[in-house]
Amino acid sequence: MAIHHGSRLALEHTFPIHGNFSLEISQLAEPLYVPLDVPPLFKPSTSVPETRFYIKLSEGKNTFAMTTFDMERLSSVALACRRLRDLALKNSADLESHKWLKPYSFHPASWLSVRHPGDLRHICRPVYTRLPLGCAGMPEDDTVDYVLMRDDWLSSKSRSTVRKSSKQQQLRIRTGTFNVNGKLPSQDLSAWLGGGVSYSTVQENERNHLIPSLPGESFLLSLGDTSTPPYVTETGQQDTGHSTSQATVLEPDLLVMAFQEVDLSTEALFYSAKPVREDAWIAAILAALGERAGYYEKLASKQLVGILLIVLVKKDLRSRFSGVRESSVAAGIMGLMGNKGAVAVRLNYRPDRTSDAPSPMPITLTFVNSHLAAFDDQFERRNADFHDISRRLEFGPCVEYSWAPHAEDMGTGPQMVNIYASDVLFWLVDLNYRLNLPDTDIRHLLCLDPVFQGIPTLLQFDQLKGFIHYSKAFSGFEEYPISFLPTYRFNVAEQTDTLGYDTKRKPAWTDRILHMSSPFVTVKQRSYEAHTSITMSDHRPISAEFSVNVNSLGCCTAHGPFINFVDSMH
Repeated sequence: MAIHHGSRLALEHTFPIHGNFSLEISQLAEPLYVPLDVPPLFKPSTSVPETRFYIKLSEGKNTFAMTTFDMERLSSVALACRRLRDLALKNSADLESHKWLKPYSFHPASWLSVRHPGDLRHICRPVYTRLPLGCAGMPEDDTVDYVLMRDDWLSSKSRSTVRKSSKQQQLRIRTGTFNVNGKLPSQDLSAWLGGGVSYSTVQENERNHLIPSLPGESFLLSLGDTSTPPYVTETGQQDTGHSTSQATVLEPDLLVMAFQEVDLSTEALFYSAKPVREDAWIAAILAALGERAGYYEKLASKQLVGILLIVLVKKDLRSRFSGVRESSVAAGIMGLMGNKGAVAVRLNYRPDRTSDAPSPMPITLTFVNSHLAAFDDQFERRNADFHDISRRLEFGPCVEYSWAPHAEDMGTGPQMVNIYASDVLFWLVDLNYRLNLPDTDIRHLLCLDPVFQGIPTLLQFDQLKGFIHYSKAFSGFEEYPISFLPTYRFNVAEQTDTLGYDTKRKPAWTDRILHMSSPFVTVKQRSYEAHTSITMSDHRPISAEFSVNVNSLGCCTAHGPFINFVDSMH
């Protein structure tokens, strides 16, 4: 019920209209003393005496009374109330049940449907970039700007207030990406999975000889050193040029490994993905984990021809993950073939229950693996592929939002969910972005003594960093500082330089791991490494470790601190 306050309307009361709702109207005989707390809805616009009406709305124990002179509007209100009451009686056998209230209830099973994650591309933008373009100095735009800034402040302030009242739990994630050039696994991958020989304990001239290549294309696996203990807590030392880890190494809760060019056969272009390829790489991952493989199980996987994404989870944490969804989109030949494109996995993680949060609210994690157009001069095509994937790569319909007011009642059905509707989005990729420098200059900088000294200069000409800076592609994504040598293109033949790079192709950082997170979730990257000991492909695999701090907020109690915050502003 809205009441006039000067020239504005103010929301005073709300009443659910059902079988117990009643509207009483009576005519007042002047003069009549009406209680002071009964406000006039509308005052007469002229000095001519008019009939005054007394209105009382009731719903259970809730009542509200007012007076009005406006017979025409009162009639419209009465007709609307009668129509809605008749509709409620017809559609609901239970008069106390209000279907429209369900999305707004704090119920653990339906929390995701109440407020799913917003679009990261919008949330992560500073508020000043969201103001109307012509706001400065133009009339009638100040109110729009004020409302936008007010709502942004209320949202961020209220969320931070709620987070301060909760405890945090940490989710550890290890990610990796590897373009395998059509090869089946033929080397031990333990260094990539984080359980091999520590780079910090090996001399530079020994790194390329840690794990020798096995000949041929046969599927041969080393089970690794099964005496290697599970991940133990240790202080990581920075590996000059190969590791940026200086943090504590801990056993990951999630292993998310991305592969490109898993299948280069001609029939694969027509989506004839062979499951044996996926099975082979899962077996290789488990073999590299050694005795730790027993702690993990596959949570999800998705393959589009040569693009494969595998997610492993600790068995004792499996029950905390739900809503697992997979999706894919092709961006290859004619925009249809699967030789280029992306796959994605989306999942919800719910922290462990505590006494303060017996039913904690979940967060949504999305992992994308993509392979974009090749060759130095195809950067515009790569940018276009990125935007096409961002638009078309969706999940759905997601049953977690089945109670949302999108509504069955409106006839639209469950809605698709974009990859950016996440709390954290990871992009594990062979982007194929190159260096805008002549080949001779690149090799000269790579050969400086000490090695890796030329990396900062080379990165100034990196196409991806330039396009991020100018918001041409991957705007809003973050990447940990690179301190390893380019991961492409290597060769085992005679046509190589002193570092092993193919003399016919310019070296480049084509393999990257990026992420974007909501300001309401704390993500810290622990490492960013290249693994030069794995030499079976013309690319070298890279990995990154993250810790995601998740607030343990109770679905049914999170509104308490928020209400206290709102009340404190009155």
